[in-house]
Amino acid sequence: MARFAMPRFAMLHLPLLAIVRVPYSPRSWRIRNAANWTTVTGKLPQLLYRWVYMSEEIPRGFVPQEKPERLANMRLVQAKSQDKKVPREVEILGKKFVIHKGVHSPAFNADTKFFASEIIPRIRPDSRFLEIGCGAGVVSVLAAIAGADVTAVDINPLAIENTKGNAKLYNKEFPVLEGSVYEPLPDGAMYDIIFWNVPFGYVNTDAKKLSTLERAIFDPRHDGLKRFILEARTHLNKNGKLLLGYSSTLGDMDAVRSYAKQAGLQFFPLASVSDTNNLQHVNQFELLIANNP
Repeated sequence: MARFAMPRFAMLHLPLLAIVRVPYSPRSWRIRNAANWTTVTGKLPQLLYRWVYMSEEIPRGFVPQEKPERLANMRLVQAKSQDKKVPREVEILGKKFVIHKGVHSPAFNADTKFFASEIIPRIRPDSRFLEIGCGAGVVSVLAAIAGADVTAVDINPLAIENTKGNAKLYNKEFPVLEGSVYEPLPDGAMYDIIFWNVPFGYVNTDAKKLSTLERAIFDPRHDGLKRFILEARTHLNKNGKLLLGYSSTLGDMDAVRSYAKQAGLQFFPLASVSDTNNLQHVNQFELLIANNP
C-alpha cells in the first residue's frame, strides 16, 4: 500500500514535534485551530513545519515530469464520473449540490470535501474570497453561506452555470466569471483569501489539445499552477491568504516550491488527508497556505 512520503530528515524532528504538541504521522496530520489562519500558536512550530516540509532544496536542473500511471488513473476516474448512471448530486458539509454533466464531479475523490471542511470554518464574515476553478461551486457557495463576499472563476462555461445554479439553491448570488486563472477579474480586484484546488496532473502538452473537462484535472505544462502562484500577490490584500489545494502523490511539490520561491512566497501545510476511495492508489491531499507579507 502506498504511503505518504515523509519529508527528508523528518524522523529527526519527531521528538521536537512532540514537544510542541503538533500531531504528525506518515499517513495524515492536521493542525487544529479553526479560529483563524494562524495554525499553531507561536513561531517555533510554524518555522519547524516550514523547514521540515516545504523548505527542501529544489533539485538543480528541475524539470517537471509526467506520471503516466497516475494520469491514466485520473482519466479513468473522470470518465467514470460522467457516466449516466452516476448520481448527479453530492452532499458536503451538510449541504446538497447538483453536479451537471460536463463538470468535474467531486464525488469520486476526497479532496473537495476535505478542502471545504478546512477552509469554511476559518472564513470570517465579509472577507473577500476568490475561488479559481470553482467547478460545481461547492466551496464558493459554502463560503457565501458563511458570509464571505465571493467571486468565482472557471474556464468551463458549464461549470459557470453549475455554480450559479447551486448558489440559487441557497439564495446566494455572486460573480461567477468565465476565464483562465485571474484573467476575467476586474482591474484592481483585491481579495483576503484566494483558493484553488488546482489540477494536479502535469501534462507536457498544449492546453488546446485538452477539453475544458480534462483541464479540471490536468495542468498543461503547469501553466495554471505557475500563474496562480506568480500572479497571486497582484490580487491579494496585505496579510491576505493564498490557499493551494494540492496532492503530493498526484502533483509535484518541487514545482510548488519553485514557483513560490519566484513569487517571494512561502507555503506551509495547513492540513493533510489520505484518500482511500480510489482502490488503485492511496492519494494524499494537502491544503497549503502562504501569507502575503
